[in-house]
Amino acid sequence: SFENEEKDNSKGEIFFPIAPGRRSDGKRNKKTEIHAISEPRKPSANEGTKKTGSATRAKSSHGKKKSSSSSSSKRSHPPGGSSPNGGGESHYKPFTPTSSKVSNVRRKKFAPLIAGVADNVPLDELLEKYPNFADCLGPKKYDSGHFIRLYSDLVRCDRLGDAIDLLQRLSDAKVPCLNDTRIRKHGTVDFLVSCERSNKLSNSPVTHAFTFTNLVLGAAREELSNAEVATIYNKLLAVCSAHGDCEAAAKAFEQMKQDPKGLTIDVITHTSLIVAYGKAGKVDLAFDQFNTMTKKDKIEPTIVTYGALMDALSREVGRRSGNGGFKSNNKKDISYVKDALDRVFNLRSDLQASGLQMDVRVLNCLVSACGRAAAFEELRTDALDRAFDIVAESRRNGLFPDAITYSSLMSGCVNAGEPQRALALYDEMETKGVARTASVYSTAIHACAAEYDYENSAPNFRKAFKIWEEVQGNEPRVMVDSVLYATMLTVASRAGNVEMCANLIREMEMNGSMMSPAVVSTMCGSFARAGDAGAVDRILSDAE
Repeated sequence: SFENEEKDNSKGEIFFPIAPGRRSDGKRNKKTEIHAISEPRKPSANEGTKKTGSATRAKSSHGKKKSSSSSSSKRSHPPGGSSPNGGGESHYKPFTPTSSKVSNVRRKKFAPLIAGVADNVPLDELLEKYPNFADCLGPKKYDSGHFIRLYSDLVRCDRLGDAIDLLQRLSDAKVPCLNDTRIRKHGTVDFLVSCERSNKLSNSPVTHAFTFTNLVLGAAREELSNAEVATIYNKLLAVCSAHGDCEAAAKAFEQMKQDPKGLTIDVITHTSLIVAYGKAGKVDLAFDQFNTMTKKDKIEPTIVTYGALMDALSREVGRRSGNGGFKSNNKKDISYVKDALDRVFNLRSDLQASGLQMDVRVLNCLVSACGRAAAFEELRTDALDRAFDIVAESRRNGLFPDAITYSSLMSGCVNAGEPQRALALYDEMETKGVARTASVYSTAIHACAAEYDYENSAPNFRKAFKIWEEVQGNEPRVMVDSVLYATMLTVASRAGNVEMCANLIREMEMNGSMMSPAVVSTMCGSFARAGDAGAVDRILSDAE
């Protein structure tokens, strides 16, 4: 429900909606009056007397007494609180969005959301509690900061479409919002970062990112410097890269080159496009872009650029190795994977020849490529040896593996048919003090399902259930993702533990984990083997 939404017709004052917890005087149960930034505060009579008296006392005091009285006076009047006499009312200063890391932490901790935003209250209903757009242009001159805070909260709650709709309405009403510094310098980056991280398919993050970029540049291009516009385009490319949309990334790249003021294309721009091509499986286009950057534009690549090329090759090796763990022995694929593995290590040599030092991200790309290549029977021995050799060499040079490195090594061992070696790496992580992640647990459980338990003449389900207990009892608690849920569902289904499958499904729903086709297929298979046709129908209907 909304708070403070009534209007005092006798005074003509407007009360804006705020989140629960903002009321400064809970004991007296008073409403918090919200003024626009441009509207000056009118102190009460008691408050003015208090100031006069305190000013007289301050004049008569000396030295430390003056500073102490001043500081105590400040402490007795906290920002946003009510006056000690009870006559004054707190004044809310609208939240200023920012991309600063410290400020974001402070915002999440101290700035509650506007009531109704997190509950998906429609934008039209939210705006009913605000002044008309015309009031921001009329004689009252209400500041647009209240709308900027609403926009920021919409972005925080992943309501990207509503955030764009609000900005479009403000722009159509000629409210000076898009060219406001709070939007140009901070709100723009915040929106595009949210698009990059959004995992809601209904959000259409790439489409929203393009719409937002065109809206901002169309309204405030003259006020933006070339550096600021280049940052916006680089963030737009990062959104396309995160979602593997290479066509949209190429479109953003061309749009950036056609900017009327002539933007500088730097290494970040080229690398973002390489990442997009790699995630889309366009390895040749990724290398073409690399050649354009180094040979035509004469731009020196960074370690991130080399890592993006290695990752593109590693992903293609994973696709060739069978898409989901099915072993492939196609001669054409084997030849390609062998060549791709050599190209990955050649890139490492080029990186070192250019004077760059290998970091853990490059190490993970090398190990991941080897682990994926180990799925081919003809290559598994060589690929696995190269993976362990590069890790040993890195250790000697002072570069130690992290959880991603261990997960890739374990996955390579499982692909090569050596689950015991993978579980030995799992145990080694504890002795080495490397924190386990959801990916590590998922790979370890997968290794248990691949390991044969001769005592029970079945896969080692007992070990898998023990690892799942470690996940549940781990402190701090590991954030279980959809991949780990899907892996555990597969093991529980194969073990015939229908009760555990049902518990996992309930836990997924409570945690809000996204359903993937693999998870739905596993869930249907487990209940089908148990003969529960009704449960299969419910799962399919929920998935639809």
